[in-house]
Amino acid sequence: MFDAARITSGMRVLDVAAGTGDTSILAAQRVLPGGSVLALDISSSMLEVAAETATDAGLSNLETLAQDATHLEFPPASFDAAISRLGLMFLSDLQRGLRAICAALEPNARLAAIVWSATERNPYMGSSVDIVRELRGLPTPPPAVVRAFSLAAPSVLEKALADAGFHDVTVEAVPTVRTFSSVDEALELLFTASSAMPDLLSGASQREQDQVMDRLRQTFEQFRQADGTCVMPGEVLLGSGAAGSA
Repeated sequence: MFDAARITSGMRVLDVAAGTGDTSILAAQRVLPGGSVLALDISSSMLEVAAETATDAGLSNLETLAQDATHLEFPPASFDAAISRLGLMFLSDLQRGLRAICAALEPNARLAAIVWSATERNPYMGSSVDIVRELRGLPTPPPAVVRAFSLAAPSVLEKALADAGFHDVTVEAVPTVRTFSSVDEALELLFTASSAMPDLLSGASQREQDQVMDRLRQTFEQFRQADGTCVMPGEVLLGSGAAGSA
């Protein structure tokens, strides 16, 4: 993603939907000397973690801003690059947000973003969505884990970037792998490491919950290795585009 955004030392970088700042920290290190990163997220509590992590890492070139990305009002050409890791899918108004990012970039500066690919290519998270949809239907409104796959269909991300004013747009699939010590560990983390499963199973009876767990275990068992580890394939899409007219 950093290479796609062409991030080098001395740049001013905007990290959209930065969360707790894992990617922001890496970007802040990459733009040294002379560069800076603004970590933007709607959650002030997550940004507090990012600021603390930056301080602990001895970085003084990372700032935070708690704001909805769809309401950006930076002066034109405020940044030399923009990045977003697994965040664009959750913008309340994707086109408005992308247009605001485009306007905040120097002409021909690049945005690079990672989003989830299709559920069938991401069995760790995607199988839970597909199984719940099949067995009992998805909750309304759709929980965050469902929105996480909203840019996965072919050409959707490419069209969104082009419609927002980016040119020289590229989208490529990037394989990812998750490795767990066992199937049991993979299932436990799926249910405890995020709100995805509680959100999907909101209002479900115990029988329905047990059915979902049984189906998930069957799915995860397909990825059990000879040594007992569970190795789950995955895929993200890396999209990038240049701001301004071609």
